[in-house]
Amino acid sequence: MKRRGIITGLFRVDEWEYPEEVLRETLVNSLVHRDYSPSAQGAQIQVELYPDRLQIRNPGGLFGPVGLRELGLGTVPPSSRNSVLLKILEDTPLDPGRTVCENRGTGIARVRAALAEAGMEPPVFEDDIATFTVTIPNHALLDEDTRDWLSTLNVAGLTGAQLTALALTRRGETLTNVSYRGATGVADSRTATTQLKELRARGLLVQEGDRGGATYRLSPHAGRATKQLDRGRTQNDLVLAVLTRTPVSRAEIARQAGLTDEQARQTLARLRRIGQAELVGAPRSRNALWRLADPSHHGG
Repeated sequence: MKRRGIITGLFRVDEWEYPEEVLRETLVNSLVHRDYSPSAQGAQIQVELYPDRLQIRNPGGLFGPVGLRELGLGTVPPSSRNSVLLKILEDTPLDPGRTVCENRGTGIARVRAALAEAGMEPPVFEDDIATFTVTIPNHALLDEDTRDWLSTLNVAGLTGAQLTALALTRRGETLTNVSYRGATGVADSRTATTQLKELRARGLLVQEGDRGGATYRLSPHAGRATKQLDRGRTQNDLVLAVLTRTPVSRAEIARQAGLTDEQARQTLARLRRIGQAELVGAPRSRNALWRLADPSHHGG
């Protein structure tokens, strides 16, 4: 493989073309879920590296009740045609503190999440009963043009999954909770809804429909939700860029704002005193959450 440059925050980092976690998870899945029976006629797993894609093909299609739409979403209980092999690999050390297979049914979600964090296209899965193929496109979803576009938007503190969503909607795709999770590896449906609604709250996406039928597309006014480029941004600015009306933990706020836990604690307390942030729950509770203050309550 060649090495390629990706953007991490303000810095460029040289990485292999395909993230190591993607290679590990797809290869392990192929070994664990392939067909070892006589009907496979000795067919081998094929790993094919092309200039524009990586393909891994194994004998035997999907096993059990899971279909292509459910892959990696956790909506269908995981099953395996090779349960003994799977159990062996769950007990086989890989690195200190981890095994070859750590959690059943999470490999596809990890692949999607790793690709989203690397700014790459989502994987493509094909099942034709006799074989199962995973194709990893060697395309940067967050290419230079897309990154330049994102730099004009209010994206401070957004996750890699949310940036992927913006890139996908920019090229005309409409997202649902399921398709967002499928493209980004976000496993939890409630987390996906929260992240999509944050993009809507920032004026970047528009929502049509509600609950299970909600769809999201790029807002025609997204270009007006521009990022403030003031180099003297305060900690208040960083935290306010993360907060929405959806409650979120202090730890998550600190992570997205790039602050330490103590910095986040002090900033949130300060924003609460001036009426810009609200605490949901008991102040000293581990489950306490924070959200943007309701503007209609100001001055009341």
